[in-house]
Amino acid sequence: MAKIQLEQKLCDGCKACEFACSAAHHQTKNPFLAIAGRSLPDPFIKVLPYGQGFLPLMCRHCEEAPCVAACMAGALYYSSKGLILQNSEQCVGCGMCVMVCPFGAIRLDPTSHRSRKCQGCMDFPEPPCITACNPKALQQQRT
Repeated sequence: MAKIQLEQKLCDGCKACEFACSAAHHQTKNPFLAIAGRSLPDPFIKVLPYGQGFLPLMCRHCEEAPCVAACMAGALYYSSKGLILQNSEQCVGCGMCVMVCPFGAIRLDPTSHRSRKCQGCMDFPEPPCITACNPKALQQQRT
């Protein structure tokens, strides 16, 4: 899996990436059944208005990630492919990673009280947010 690269000026604010992310993490893995069924999980990407355009907020899998350094439980770690992954069972819900993330990409789950972040959709040939992005604001960055 490659990291996700953002070309902000191409984002048109359609939020297709948000929907694709939510549907991919729904238990059915089927967007049509996800819509018809229960509510979708919160996406790991959020598109917000920014200036005259839009800004998708998502984990950038930083090389020197402040969230990994701040995680006192060791729940956040670097994968061999350079992604920042999370062992949610190890998370104690302190929220330090949320506070130090410069991109606002980590959130506390209101039910489990543990942090949630993008894991890079390593089980997919291409992350669903990238596939859904028609203006190509999101693309795979090959490392």
